[in-house]
Amino acid sequence: DRPESLRAIEFLRSTVQEGIAPPGVTTYHEEDTRRFFQNGQAAFLRSWPYVWPLANEETSPIKGKIGIKPMVHAAGQSGAACLGGWGFGISKSSRHPEEAWKAIQYFTSEETQRQFILKEGYLPSRRALFTDPQIVAKYPHYPQILEVVQKAVLRPPIAQYAQASDILQRYLSAALTNRTSPEKAMQSAANETRRLLNAGQAKPSA
Repeated sequence: DRPESLRAIEFLRSTVQEGIAPPGVTTYHEEDTRRFFQNGQAAFLRSWPYVWPLANEETSPIKGKIGIKPMVHAAGQSGAACLGGWGFGISKSSRHPEEAWKAIQYFTSEETQRQFILKEGYLPSRRALFTDPQIVAKYPHYPQILEVVQKAVLRPPIAQYAQASDILQRYLSAALTNRTSPEKAMQSAANETRRLLNAGQAKPSA
């Protein structure tokens, strides 16, 4: 509910009002936006890297006509992309922790990641692979993605992330669709989120 958040919402609302973003943007899922963009009906798209190989297929209307840039930001500020959550872990109740660790080492090895990237177009966790000659030969945009990744931020490391995300989504949608004012929406979102986090920190009684 800070002033910066309210200014950001006003900016997003203006993109719809001025026709920069399509009127239905608040209802789209990821694949809806990808198809809209790939069909040449939008100039900009914020999405995940899986879009690149699809948008550059032989049958794509925008093949060879797109580029990648870091997230937009206000003057004097810096933008940031969001890191995904494809992490590996070993359950403490696993009966095969050593085998699990070997599997993690295999999947995160440079050669395995290289083959996965070349076949699927997903991003590596190893910085060197963004500029690997074999990968860049197939995906020349990877050095550009590295610029984005270097400015990426983690999602909030809170146990209630899913609930907090849902709260923000509901109130932000209400503000962007003019069902309520940005001030009222963000005040309600902030209050509800604070209650959620405070409840998570409360200690059970003896």
